[in-house]
Amino acid sequence: MVATNKKVLFIIGFFIGALIILFIKSKKSKDTDTLKIYSYSSFASESGAGMALAKIFEKEHNIKVDFVSSDSALIMLTKFKQDKSGVDLFIGLDQFTKGNALKEIKWKPSNVTFDATHFNIFNPDEFLVPYNWSPMTFIYREGEVKEPTGWQDLVDNDYKISIPDPRTSSPGNVFLYWMVDAFKQNFGVASNNLKKRITHWAPSWSSSYGLFSNKTTNLTFSYLTSVAYHLQNGEKNYKAASFNTGHPFHVEYVGIPEACKKCEMAKKFMDLMLSDVGQKIIMEKNIMFPVKKNVIAGTVFSEIPQVPLLPESGINSYNNDKLSILAVWKKVFRESE
Repeated sequence: MVATNKKVLFIIGFFIGALIILFIKSKKSKDTDTLKIYSYSSFASESGAGMALAKIFEKEHNIKVDFVSSDSALIMLTKFKQDKSGVDLFIGLDQFTKGNALKEIKWKPSNVTFDATHFNIFNPDEFLVPYNWSPMTFIYREGEVKEPTGWQDLVDNDYKISIPDPRTSSPGNVFLYWMVDAFKQNFGVASNNLKKRITHWAPSWSSSYGLFSNKTTNLTFSYLTSVAYHLQNGEKNYKAASFNTGHPFHVEYVGIPEACKKCEMAKKFMDLMLSDVGQKIIMEKNIMFPVKKNVIAGTVFSEIPQVPLLPESGINSYNNDKLSILAVWKKVFRESE
């Protein structure tokens, strides 16, 4: 009887051990065959550029692409610093978060060669590579309101403006930078003058643009390339305002963290993003200009009127003063909080 019990216990122990080994092997295999990418939500969504790129990449390299998404680059950076499991690729940094990312995270050299003949170059450095961009402006519907041609027009005309919140949205942060660049030490006074026209500070770009789309507002701060989206849908009455004083622009970057596990595969995914095929997907899904010059030819993106651009020289100063700038913004626009 004792021998029988020992035999039963041995068999049970054997099966438990086998199951543990299978589980460990399965987990290891899953980790080995997965490329882990941090990105913002719209890029990683089912209809986003990330998923379209992932389908091509998974088929070509027989590896699963796993997106970890957040609403903004700032939130992604916070998550990244807490993630101990290893991240292979980081998509969605911009020129406002790039400086902190380079200070706080160690990156692998990108080894990407930018040929000025084929690429629009926005200060690419050794580690972070631009993959799309767009000027920022106000979008309006022709015939509904007068086109604003400067900041004073925004004050003088009967606009209802929606803008993304600069604390939670990268485009909202670009708007705040634009105001500071335009008004310098008079930023607070200009904010007070605009207060009655800005009727909605939305938590995200999509919610801000949604207010404009459903005509709750008649003017919205967005990407110049938003016009391309409407052109694709046969809506020719959506127009972009042009200020002769210049417009800010938004550039998005991709980088490979030094602590990556699938570093070689991460570089291959980056290469796909910068290929003609990848750039076209990003252009059409992200509704942004590609960084490769030839990709927009023959598309609605080539029909969008150009606007003058501001230099990037003020971004470091803005980033250094951002807490005090936000304090003024909050006092003027969000007194009820």
